[in-house]
Amino acid sequence: MFSRTCRKSILHRCVNLKKFGTLNLKLSSNCWKCGFKLPKQFCVFCNSCNKIQKINVDKINYFDIFGLKSIYKMDSKVLEAAFKDLQNVTHPDKFNNESSYEKEVSVFNSSFINQAYSVLKSPVERIAYLLSINGCDVLSENSGTYTKHPALMIEIFKLREDIYELSNINELEIKREEIMKILGELSSEIEILWDCDDVSRVVSHAVRMKYLYKVHLSFFLFLLMC
Repeated sequence: MFSRTCRKSILHRCVNLKKFGTLNLKLSSNCWKCGFKLPKQFCVFCNSCNKIQKINVDKINYFDIFGLKSIYKMDSKVLEAAFKDLQNVTHPDKFNNESSYEKEVSVFNSSFINQAYSVLKSPVERIAYLLSINGCDVLSENSGTYTKHPALMIEIFKLREDIYELSNINELEIKREEIMKILGELSSEIEILWDCDDVSRVVSHAVRMKYLYKVHLSFFLFLLMC
């Protein structure tokens, strides 16, 4: 079904996860088809019979899926390439002639890979996910973090008012670009702060970035309607 070269490429990429500290990830211990003992690191296919293996979502994070370090800084091209590599061999369309179990596994794996990619490619969702897997779930809707930052509340309130008070499209676009610039600066600062383990400032920046992104989206949608 898949070329040997294509499979070897994916298996080689999985083996290379060792250098990112994922060697001790314990997924299913044996292949469901042939019983071959599976490697401890994340692997898409059995090394013996090449049958697809179900991803153990309780033992692996989104970064591990793509062979990336669990840090905020992200090379979008590397992420996209890894995503396409995995989807090329796990997409359900590749398993139309396989067993019902393999079809089920391919749907499950493909869905999980899509979800992981969607989160990691978004700076806001990526930092929220990073904080959550490190025991700091401060960006969830129920965290109450927003109300703990009165200055941020005032900033966001003022920006939302601007959406309705600015007189023309050009002014709205200028304001949207200003927000985009701030978001870019926050993202760059989070990269540095994350590497310095400055968690409190990472959280502060992340909260501001989350709500500024929401305002930016509001500006974008409002411009579409103009």
